[in-house]
Order: sequence, then structure tokens, then C-alpha cells
Amino acid sequence: MILARALGEKLARWGAEYIDPSNMTEPSDRRGNPLGVRVYQAYSATFGVLRSPDGKAGLSLSVDLRGKIVRTMSVLDHLSGRSGPDRYNPSPGEQNEAKRNWIGEVVISLHDKKCYAVTDLDFSHSAASMPVQGLGMSHAEYFERRKDIKLKYPHATPMIAVLGRRNNTIFLPPELVSGNELERRVKEHLPIIASFSPEQKNAAIDKIRAYLVPGKKSSGLAGLLPALGIQLADERLSAKAEVLQVPRMMAAGIEIPRAKANNWAGSLNRADFRVQPGEANELQVVLVANQEIPAPEKVYNKLRDLVNGMNSSFRFGYRPFEVVRAGT
Repeated sequence: MILARALGEKLARWGAEYIDPSNMTEPSDRRGNPLGVRVYQAYSATFGVLRSPDGKAGLSLSVDLRGKIVRTMSVLDHLSGRSGPDRYNPSPGEQNEAKRNWIGEVVISLHDKKCYAVTDLDFSHSAASMPVQGLGMSHAEYFERRKDIKLKYPHATPMIAVLGRRNNTIFLPPELVSGNELERRVKEHLPIIASFSPEQKNAAIDKIRAYLVPGKKSSGLAGLLPALGIQLADERLSAKAEVLQVPRMMAAGIEIPRAKANNWAGSLNRADFRVQPGEANELQVVLVANQEIPAPEKVYNKLRDLVNGMNSSFRFGYRPFEVVRAGT
């Protein structure tokens, strides 16, 4: 417990992980467009007691490296879209749609990383016009004087009503909060932007260990372990692991190269099962599409042509059996 507390004083702690705020990246997609998130290297360090075969007890440390995702795209950015926060002037219908999408969602305040549940969106006030109860100043003035945060869009609406302590309602400017749920395009990039190689995970063990080795200049905890009567051994515990090889994948005589085992869908374009259309079963496809996508049938058509081009025994119908519109 003491060691975990000491690490928390040297590294920022978000939940169960330790974060190095200086080690952060802001990834982009293939076109160079920012994904609206920041990726921090999060260290999961767990101390335990391990007994050797001769019965002696020793302190063990297990370290794992993970990716911590923090959104930088605010609710105001999300609502204003391409029009931009300066020109955002939603119609009554757009206001109602925004309330349906955000009320009940969990948001994160960008200035202190606290999570709140959204109870309402107030389009009749902005940070500059809404006073803070009992302080005689507006929310814009409050954040500038008390939090040292000068709002970039003090006149932007809506104010985000959230549940604070003791279930009382507090209001936050829309540029200072972001949604907790990641967008689909960000989730698609997670294997690339938030995963780490064995070499990187191995380096993470050395980094955490450097904070605990007595006498290390970068440690800051030089006298902690000796004071507790603990010596850190210069060794690692090994464990046997069996690496499963990528199985051989075949489709209509087309073998997927091992180099493309992680992204094999494109190799199937050359597959041809040679099943006549009259002998194939036509699937009745129910297309569930996000309500924000203007023409989901275009996506369906691409999938239909890809699947039907293989001349397999199961094929997509020319049109979806039914299209169901869903929220985010």
C-alpha cells in the first residue's frame, strides 16, 4: 500500500492506472484528420507477495502497459459540426434532437477529468449570460477568476446541466465537456493507436522499476525501500508461454498469405465459389443504420456486391429486407 501510494505521488493516477502526462500522442487517421482524442501510456502496476518454493515470502511487482484514451472533441464541437462554434445557431428541431442524444449520457469535464451525468441542455443561456448562484458572477467570469480558464466561446449555447455532488444540478460550458463514449471511427483505430508491442511493454517494466530502485537519480523514492526493509532484486520472473501460429486460411482455393493474416478481407476478392445464382440462398438482410448516416443503402450496396461477387451459396438480396434507424 505504501509503495502504491508513493508511485501515485510521482505519477498521475487515473483510476487503477498510473499516467505519465508528458508521454501523450494525438493520433490522426490515414487522411491526416485528427481523431479528436489523446492517447496516454497507462501503467498498471500491482504489488503482491510471492512465496518461493523454500517458503520465503518476497514482494512482487506486475506491470502492464495500456492505452488511456481521452477525448479532446468537446460537446460544442460535436453539436456545431462543420458550421463551427462561432456560427452554431440550432433550430428548435435540432435542439430537441441534441437533447435526445445527450440527456442521460455521461460526459467528462476537460479541465478536471471528472465524470458527470447529463440531465438537460439549456439553449436559452450561455456561460456569459448564466450567473453562478450565490456568487454574483457569470459562469464565464467564474471559470476565468476561480479556475484560471478563459473560455474561447463564452456566448455559445447550450449550457450543459449535470448532476454534481449531493445530486444538485450544476452547469458547465459546452466547450469544457466531452462525451465519454468513443466515436466509431476512433474505435476502428484502437488496435493501431492504443496497443503496444512486447518491446514497449518490456520497457514499461524498467520505467516503473526505476522509480523504486534505491539510489536512482530519477527515482525520488531513494530511501523508501531501505526504510521499509525491502530490497529490490535485479531479476524477473519467467513464465512459459505457447505461441499459437496463424492457421492456414483458404477460400475457394485462395490461400490467405500469412503477411496479411491480420487484414485478410481484401484477399478474398479473388475467391469464386462458382455457385449458380439459382442454386444460392438469398439472405433477408435487416439493415440497422445510424440515424445520422444520410444514405445507408450505399454502404449496403457495396457489401452486397462484395459478397455476391464471390458466387457463394449465400447471397445478399438486391435491396435490404428492412432498414431500421437507430441512435448512436
